[in-house]
Amino acid sequence: MGKRSLKEKLKLETGIDYTEDEVAKFIEDFKNLYPDVTNYLKTISQKGFNRLEVRTEAGRLFKFDKPSAESEEKYNAQKSGIERECKNLPVQSLCADILKIAMGNLFLILEPRGVKLVNCVHDELVFECKTEETEEVAAIVKTEMEKAGELFLTDLPCIAEVTISDTWEK
Repeated sequence: MGKRSLKEKLKLETGIDYTEDEVAKFIEDFKNLYPDVTNYLKTISQKGFNRLEVRTEAGRLFKFDKPSAESEEKYNAQKSGIERECKNLPVQSLCADILKIAMGNLFLILEPRGVKLVNCVHDELVFECKTEETEEVAAIVKTEMEKAGELFLTDLPCIAEVTISDTWEK
């Protein structure tokens, strides 16, 4: 996230109107605290722009159009957009891939038992089941979500949180 976007997000979420210098310091501090993340993001954006494509851990390929040479301003704007996409797509798409694998596995396990998947919101799944089955279904959902994540996240723990409730709330 750039300075302007972070400044707007912080204002919206905290009500605090930080200066651009303060926001720049937050970004610099993050980069210093997480040099491996910073290097990864820099490398993946440069590589993706040079190749005009980026591939996810699950193997999906995203291709980009070559930036327009119409003007330097247009070229730079399109280049920045491609670099930003190259940073975001591998992470966001992997999350989507993990969720889809878990959904497929959960369908095969839970559908024959009459448990219904009723909603999917970003990285959350909402199921309906009989009250007496909630603990068992919750354990199955947690296990299958984590197993799907472990296919790709071999160096990090993949921990799914399950909540039992009468209603779904964000």
